[in-house]
Amino acid sequence: MTVEHDLLARAEQNLATAALAAEQNPDAAATLAYYAAFYAVSAALHRLGRSFKTHNGVRAALRTDLVRAGKLPVELAEEYDRLIDARDIGSYGVGQHVSVHEAQDAVTAARRVVDAVRPLLPALAPPG
Repeated sequence: MTVEHDLLARAEQNLATAALAAEQNPDAAATLAYYAAFYAVSAALHRLGRSFKTHNGVRAALRTDLVRAGKLPVELAEEYDRLIDARDIGSYGVGQHVSVHEAQDAVTAARRVVDAVRPLLPALAPPG
């Protein structure tokens, strides 16, 4: 299994779990949705020979290596930023929580990121 395949599998696992958790545990769902996007973007960056030790490194490379390079639309970087904000509230928010609606939005946004990254990894795309 390649690194990209493993990262994309992790993205899909986190996304599926986030969708299941959205109503019962929106904070956890938002965190899982962010990680789904993080793993998908990390897979695309790895395919380009790039890897990062920090979340901020992945965030910056998404904009420079994928958006500015024309591989992904700027709206996906904006969605990724919103996922980071939701993850921060879900994981670290003291006195703040992610609502069910916000968790569902995070799952939808993460799905868009994962789906947009998949064509950048043609050998990993599902048959169809």
